[in-house]
Amino acid sequence: MGFPKFISFSLLFFLSLLAQSVNAQILFRELPNYRFPTDDSTFLDIGSTRSIISLNGEWTVFPSGNANKKVSVGIPSIFKGSGDLVFEKILPLSKSDILNHNLELVFLGLNYSADISVNGIIIYRHVGGSYPFRFELPRDVLHVDKDNILTVKLYYKLDSQTTIPLFQRFYFPQNFGGIFKDVYIHLKPSVSVSDLNISDTYDHSAKRAIVKFSTKVENREIRETADTLALPTEFSLKVKFISTENGRTIDEPEHKFQVNPNQDISISETYEIRSPEIWSPSSPKSYLVETEIWNGKNLVDRAQRFLSIYSLTESDKSFELNGSNYTLNGVTYIPSYGEYGP
Repeated sequence: MGFPKFISFSLLFFLSLLAQSVNAQILFRELPNYRFPTDDSTFLDIGSTRSIISLNGEWTVFPSGNANKKVSVGIPSIFKGSGDLVFEKILPLSKSDILNHNLELVFLGLNYSADISVNGIIIYRHVGGSYPFRFELPRDVLHVDKDNILTVKLYYKLDSQTTIPLFQRFYFPQNFGGIFKDVYIHLKPSVSVSDLNISDTYDHSAKRAIVKFSTKVENREIRETADTLALPTEFSLKVKFISTENGRTIDEPEHKFQVNPNQDISISETYEIRSPEIWSPSSPKSYLVETEIWNGKNLVDRAQRFLSIYSLTESDKSFELNGSNYTLNGVTYIPSYGEYGP
């Protein structure tokens, strides 16, 4: 069975373990030869206008309340035991990164709950669970002339009533604490697309799809001088649908708009696609939706999403997929990687 490249757990069968003890009850296991793949550009949302800065690698870790017991631990990694640990990392941000970009912190997985701070100011609270999450990295807490310190105060202890998963687990993989997946900073231009939502309704009898598109455009342009008259405020939004099956491109009419510095604007459009490429399990066709912001002839930002068009309806006893009867088959499968857990 294949797994996404950004997880790459198959490497574990060939890697030796590196263990470090923070105290007598906490034991770390690292992935010493792990490499953060950056070739999945759509998943990572990177391209000609967007990039990432990986925060994988060496972090400083110590028990909460005891900064004298610091050790270096590689991230991603897991630990066996429970309690409060503090993870620290210097953010490799330049002055240009801070002044010319919208910044997000992205955690693809940590376990279990955490308070996340930058330069001593809490900016996000992860209430629990191991799902991915992301949030804005505010410019006003960042230093442009000295190091910026990211601190993750992580608490890991499962119980039998309130945590997900529960401590009592029958036929489930082992569960471990830690920052066990990739961590990175996502950089977007100061004028950029955000909160992009795309949904569709497919009418199989008429062979047409109605696509509802909504997004927010943020303008976080900053000038080091007081002259803001030179800041561009007039832009255009261009949307196109690119078939992953044959490369056919549908260009939608551009939407002109104006957004001033330190302002946002919401844009909603409805598009019709006739005789669209239809998704099914046996023929999983889709569209790559490219959303671009232009200032005259200059590309400002480009965001990408996949869109699969299909119609799934249900009655009391059956399903219909794209107008034909469909049997929904399923299996419960919980992958486990031995001493690395799920």
